[in-house]
Formats: sequence, structure tokens, C-alpha cells
Amino acid sequence: MNKWGKIRKMGKKRFVLEYGFIVSIPLVMDYYIVKFFLFSFQIDVHFMELIIVWAISILVGVIFFTLGWNTLEKDWIKNYIE
Repeated sequence: MNKWGKIRKMGKKRFVLEYGFIVSIPLVMDYYIVKFFLFSFQIDVHFMELIIVWAISILVGVIFFTLGWNTLEKDWIKNYIE
């Protein structure tokens, strides 16, 4: 939990955006790996598809890390403030 004290100093907005963006990169790669296997080892990448997939991946990452921030913040307040 001491590590959380250091992480929370960066602020919620920066934490959520930074880690949400970082997680979106592997999500996009996973999407194209699954697509590669589902379409018999042939891949056709379109720019618009990439933009849509990346936007959805960033949104998923932001939602995930917003929930993570809220959970860790509650634990921090419960254990270290009281």
C-alpha cells in the first residue's frame, strides 16, 4: 500500500490516462492476433478499423483504471487515514 501512496501523488486523471493508454496497445495487438487466427492466417488491416479498435481499447483501459483507482483509493482511506 505504500506504493499506492506514491502513485496517487500523480493524480487520478494522469494515472487513468497514462495506464489506460499503455494497456490499449496490447489490447489492439491481441485483437489482430485473434483476427489473424480466425481468418485462416490471412490479415487485412484497414486504417479506419485500426482507429476504431484503438479507440475502443483506450476506452476499455480508461474504464478499467478508473475502477481500479476508485478501489485502491477506498482501501487507502480505509487502512491509512482511519
